[in-house]
Amino acid sequence: MVNMEQFIPADKSVTRGGKNRKKGSLTIINSANNGRRLIISEDVVEILKLKETVKIGFIGKQLLLGTTLPGEKNEYELRKQGKKKVVYSAELISLITEYQGINFANAVSHTWYSPSVDEVDDTPVVIFDPEGGEENGQEKGTD
Repeated sequence: MVNMEQFIPADKSVTRGGKNRKKGSLTIINSANNGRRLIISEDVVEILKLKETVKIGFIGKQLLLGTTLPGEKNEYELRKQGKKKVVYSAELISLITEYQGINFANAVSHTWYSPSVDEVDDTPVVIFDPEGGEENGQEKGTD
């Protein structure tokens, strides 16, 4: 069972200022020219049974996605992209970048490949630990 004592909701109201053949579970795009968004893979969509929204937050540096996480302002609208789901939120991308220490100095995207799945209140939660840089598929690019 996930210890939720240190959970911090990824509130929408808070504003903070390499190619890989493995299938990614979650990709963050941070591009001045092409937008900022979070792309959730088909596998994660199925695990969480995502429909219209997803709740997002943090425990330490871990990023949590679920449908019943605590918090009121951390529920994000999902848009469909094929079998994937997408969250368009520059503020969320800034929060994730800050909490996980992602460096976009020479990149426009970051992909997580190895999430873990746990439960909160008998509902699945997908947990993404920080995964680092190019060796994990962070794509080089310029804006």
